[in-house]
Amino acid sequence: MDITKGNIIEFIARNNKQFFIPEFQRPYTWDTISLEQFLLDIKNIVQSGKPHYFGSIVYINEQHNTVIDGQQRLTTTLLFLMSIYHLLREKKIKSEKYTADDILGDYLNIRMVHI
Repeated sequence: MDITKGNIIEFIARNNKQFFIPEFQRPYTWDTISLEQFLLDIKNIVQSGKPHYFGSIVYINEQHNTVIDGQQRLTTTLLFLMSIYHLLREKKIKSEKYTADDILGDYLNIRMVHI
C-alpha cells in the first residue's frame, strides 16, 4: 500500500480521471451543519494561510480510482469547485489567480460514478 501525503486540491488535479464510488458506500449525507463547518474551514485556511488537516481519502488506484473512504469530503470539495467555476464564469466573483477555465481544466475534468 502506498501512502501519499498532500492536499485535496493536488489529489484531485493529480487524479484527473473518474472516481468510482462502490455500492457499499453510504449515500451523500452531508447536512447544513457539515457544510457550514466545511465553509468555515475553507475560510480559516484562506485567512490564516496555514495548513489544515482535511481528513483522509483512501482509494484503490488501478484503471480508475475506487474511493474507499473520504467520499463525502471528495464530493463536497468537487461541488465547491463546481460552484466556484460557475461563479467565475458568470462573473459573480472575481479572482486575480484563477479563471473559470482554470478551475474546469485543472479540477473538473472528472466524473464520479457509483459502481
